[in-house]
Amino acid sequence: GRKENNPLPSKEDNWIIRVAMDTMRIGYVSAVDKKTGMVSVIFPGDDATTDYLPYLSPGREYYPPNIDDMVLVAYHSQGAQGVCLGTFWNKDNVPDFVDGVQKTYAKDSYIRYNPEQDTIIISASNIVFETSDGMVSVSDLVTR
Repeated sequence: GRKENNPLPSKEDNWIIRVAMDTMRIGYVSAVDKKTGMVSVIFPGDDATTDYLPYLSPGREYYPPNIDDMVLVAYHSQGAQGVCLGTFWNKDNVPDFVDGVQKTYAKDSYIRYNPEQDTIIISASNIVFETSDGMVSVSDLVTR
């Protein structure tokens, strides 16, 4: 049964929870095939890595994980091919920015929105806008 101080159902309480716990695993990315969008994962306590698994891409966005990123992998209950669902925040992977929304591409490359200031910041070593008429770099527009 459920413990009084834990609002979540236990594995014994619900068959959906039981199936999810039996088909989800947390592991670490061991290899990334950027051409196919697939990753290989190693799970703590296992000696071998998985075959390449499809990596979920919400909104058709291409943003592969890094080697050693912690990821959640879902397997079909019959043990068929799995899907890497992605990375997640945890005590070892904390967000860089918590006062709004941030999309991080690399350490110093991100788009950040601060709702309190109604401000969008784009940070990268080179920012280029592209239209059907051509491209322009922000650094070419900035006067120093």
